[in-house]
Amino acid sequence: MNLFETAAQIRNLVADCDDEIPADLEQQIDALNLAFETKIAALCGYIRELKAHQAAVEGEIKRLQALGATSANREKWAKDYLLRCLDLAGTRRVDTDFFKVWAQASPPSAEVVVTADALPERFRSVKTTVSVNKAALLQAWRDGEALPEGVTVSRGTTLQIR
Repeated sequence: MNLFETAAQIRNLVADCDDEIPADLEQQIDALNLAFETKIAALCGYIRELKAHQAAVEGEIKRLQALGATSANREKWAKDYLLRCLDLAGTRRVDTDFFKVWAQASPPSAEVVVTADALPERFRSVKTTVSVNKAALLQAWRDGEALPEGVTVSRGTTLQIR
């Protein structure tokens, strides 16, 4: 059996899974009785396929987002055009057989072209965000300091494939 066929066997085993990987999938792969290096090569090939698929999906997401943005821009243009048509016709409402269209005032909005510091105190709000400084925690750990309760430092292992 060649590498492509072996990778296809692994791909088929995983493809039969739903979103969750079954607990016995590793045993199913081990039951293929592949040589260790063949199994490694097949899994690496499968991982590359998955990365390529992810890249294709991300590209499709970007394409669809651009398509959605284009549609939103066209909708905005059509609404603006329709408002101008109502204005040129000197009317604020038109009833057709299929639609009722009218122009109405929007709620007021404030546009601010200065920084918050330039405004009186009553027109400013202060937002305070408290977050964990993980870099400082890791540095304290590296320096051998005792870490606060509720903080642990762990080091995992990542797989590198070239």
